[in-house]
Amino acid sequence: QNYIYDIYNTKSAAKRLRARSFFVQMIMEEITQDILKLFNLPSWNVLIQAGGKTLILLPNLEDNDAKISDQKREIEQIVWQKFNAEIKLNQILSEPVKGADFQNFGKLLSSLNAKLGEQKKQPFLAALADQSDWMIHLDYAGHKLCPYCRKYPATKQTQEAKKDICEYCLRDIEIGQRLKNQSSIYVLMGKSGDHELLKNKLSINTSEAPKPAKDENLLIINPKTEDINSKIFDRAFRIGFQANHVPESKSFEQIAEQPDSYGLLAVLKADVDSLGAMFALGLKRDQSDKSIKNYDSVSRLSTMSRSLDLFFSGYLNQLISKHYPDIYITYAGGDDLVMIGHWSQIIDCAEDLSADFAAYASNPEIHLSAGISLCKPKFPIAKAIELADQQLEKAKNNPGKNSICLMDSVLKWQEFALLKDTRLQLADWLKKERVSTQFMRHLLEFGQMIRQAKHQSSNHALSWQPLLAYQIGRLLTGPNQADIKSWADKLLGLSKQVYNSEAEMALFDLVREHLSMLATYALYQNRA
Repeated sequence: QNYIYDIYNTKSAAKRLRARSFFVQMIMEEITQDILKLFNLPSWNVLIQAGGKTLILLPNLEDNDAKISDQKREIEQIVWQKFNAEIKLNQILSEPVKGADFQNFGKLLSSLNAKLGEQKKQPFLAALADQSDWMIHLDYAGHKLCPYCRKYPATKQTQEAKKDICEYCLRDIEIGQRLKNQSSIYVLMGKSGDHELLKNKLSINTSEAPKPAKDENLLIINPKTEDINSKIFDRAFRIGFQANHVPESKSFEQIAEQPDSYGLLAVLKADVDSLGAMFALGLKRDQSDKSIKNYDSVSRLSTMSRSLDLFFSGYLNQLISKHYPDIYITYAGGDDLVMIGHWSQIIDCAEDLSADFAAYASNPEIHLSAGISLCKPKFPIAKAIELADQQLEKAKNNPGKNSICLMDSVLKWQEFALLKDTRLQLADWLKKERVSTQFMRHLLEFGQMIRQAKHQSSNHALSWQPLLAYQIGRLLTGPNQADIKSWADKLLGLSKQVYNSEAEMALFDLVREHLSMLATYALYQNRA
């Protein structure tokens, strides 16, 4: 994913992000087809293919090691030269397996993942062993450095503005434009095409289904059945899904310039909690009891992988397009996602995403966590995603996971839902000028003091209650502020008698703990 997000110039960033995500997916498809062809295998030998990971069932032949090693070395050398070694291929071969191993498939997956983790520590080992010169040489031939990526010579020009650009960024812009909100994307992969992959080329058609030649592979992304032409039925083709929604004709800057945006975007990064453990142990049953059927089979684990991928690659498109028009899906597949868009829509979308995933899984043990970072539209995308990833890690470090981290506030999803009315109420009071910006800033400051008092030794932080009581007496004296004063008295929490129930008292405990986040949300929501 580092290759996808490492964009220097935010110009046409959305198109380039979308194209890079698609391009990495197509490289994985190419490598998969290359292995199938190498062993003369049909496509159903691909057991799992989602989120940049592929699991292929190979025959146990004597020359397996040699074939896979040669293929890996060839791919690494190509990636080394074409992509400055930014895309890494991690590929391992398991020990021979027999029938009984497929009834304890989670154990086999755990073993493979452990070996894969070790190989990730030694990227490009095969290519480096063959290189007499470890330097990557680029011939600039008098051209300037590409202003979009600052990595390759600017040997091309953009079609509209006629600006200098490298061939890779130009490819990203062209592909990104064609993928925008498209259904029935026909991808032909073979020796001829419009865009180079590793060993092959690809062409993208969005108007009609082409008829592939015998040596070409056809992939139909986000298919509409009425669009699939009967002319292709005498050829093998594969169907896949890609989350590719983008706001119509809106750049990051235009979204951030909207009156309720405060000049901000947000990045949401989310993934399924404890997925490795889920695959390794989730379908196991007590094998000492012979009356209990074991579900830890290759077919069920493959189905679970495809089902997760269908949610993130397929359903997510429907959720965003219907309810959140100002959100870009930059990457989604397998078990995780990254989205960029209008900051308040991202926050609302995160809550809907968690609820919909819980309904889809229908299992309280299967859930996701998320992290959200806020940024200006010209802030480096890679850095903004890195900050969102840091928020995600804080959410995952919460006991039991199943959490969201926003503005450094970590909450369980249920807690986040409980606070929704409060953050909307604070924003509404500020919008209708029932409270002043000054009062909301005081709440922000008191929230920070409450957190300091809980986690640090600070005498000043402990004084938040008398300071809040003073501001209540000073700023909430108007005839139409009785309900707000009642709320503030409950926030102050000097007496249990101010609460209507134990549940309300517990709610205000939660409000106090996350007061700075709630106040910040209200301020952002009301500053044009």
